[in-house]
Amino acid sequence: MKYFTKLLEPEEKLICSMDIIKINDRKNAQKRVFVLTNKAIYNFSKSDLRRKIQVGKITGIINSRFSNEFTVHVESEYDYLFV
Repeated sequence: MKYFTKLLEPEEKLICSMDIIKINDRKNAQKRVFVLTNKAIYNFSKSDLRRKIQVGKITGIINSRFSNEFTVHVESEYDYLFV
């Protein structure tokens, strides 16, 4: 993740990062590093960037009342389920 700062846009600030489990479309759990900045959400698999979602493309975030699961809904793209 050393190169992460090179991926940041000007004025982009790190808000948080954490290890997380992403559920793929085949219902398989995948270990990921979830990074939130003021401009985007980043999804890393080990040290590889898998996806970057601009904040402006996020149409909603739904958080479960019964667990730590949440879903990120993305305009014109597929959604993300995290546990």
